[in-house]
Amino acid sequence: MNTKEYAAMSELFEHGKLEELDTRLKPYIEQDDPDALFLAAHFELDEAVSGEAFDARRVQTLVNLSSRGHARSQYILAWMFRIGDEGLEQCNEKFLLLLGQAALSGDDAAINDFKAQFRIEFNE
Repeated sequence: MNTKEYAAMSELFEHGKLEELDTRLKPYIEQDDPDALFLAAHFELDEAVSGEAFDARRVQTLVNLSSRGHARSQYILAWMFRIGDEGLEQCNEKFLLLLGQAALSGDDAAINDFKAQFRIEFNE
């Protein structure tokens, strides 16, 4: 998925057009596209899926994508560890590791947050 396609699909997500997004993501998901998998991890169309099952699937997808170097997944997962969100135990070490990985991968938000955390950690 190229940057333009990702932006268009992110806009569908932001506007709640999830059925259309789901349809447009399917061919990319079949190709194991990391950006498509990332977007798909953030919604569920099947009302029978519990919130707990959705959260577990989302976390597992983010963990898998993070291990593949997907910067945005690393960033989101980092903050989940910082807060202790969606069944993950709060862990500052994992937070800093994932935030650093996302920053090194070029995620702008991660770069800014990593700089801020560095100043906090080292009182600068």
